[in-house]
Amino acid sequence: MSSQFPGGFEPSTPSTPPSIPGELRAHGPRKAWPKVIGMLGGATQTMGPKGQPMDMPEVMKPTIVDVVMGLGGFLLAALLLIAGILLVMRKPVARPLHILHAVLAVVSTVVSVGYTVMKMQAMSQWAAQNPDHEFAKMLGMVMVFIYIAIGIGVLFGLAYPAFTLVWFTMIKRDAGEIRQGLDQEPAF
Repeated sequence: MSSQFPGGFEPSTPSTPPSIPGELRAHGPRKAWPKVIGMLGGATQTMGPKGQPMDMPEVMKPTIVDVVMGLGGFLLAALLLIAGILLVMRKPVARPLHILHAVLAVVSTVVSVGYTVMKMQAMSQWAAQNPDHEFAKMLGMVMVFIYIAIGIGVLFGLAYPAFTLVWFTMIKRDAGEIRQGLDQEPAF
């Protein structure tokens, strides 16, 4: 019997969709490995270098300030997303929203860095008082990298807001410029 399609290809016949729950699982029972790997991952996050459960010191536990700062960062990102969408849509309101975001981002970066440095100093002081604790040993090894990360955070936290402030307060000061050229054909 020869195929009417090139290369001997025969299309499969469409099957009827499942009509009862569980019928869709045609490949046997559900695999257990995702659940096991997920549980092992969660369990290992609380273990120290020697596999012992760690007693996290109070100075290192997240506080309500950490949660509020995280929420503030999320809200700043949402504000920037909205401002960016409005700018792409060429709405003049995008200019003041970008300026608002830039000002809030600078303030947020300064407050965040100040808080992080204070928290790192408290952790360093605790580590000096508890040199045999597993967290103190790990903290001593990574402290330089933490301060490097703070520096990179400052760079990223201030670069775009600084650009935005310069762009929208010194270069594109008229919100009407955002709509300029909408009636014209693109120049490409």
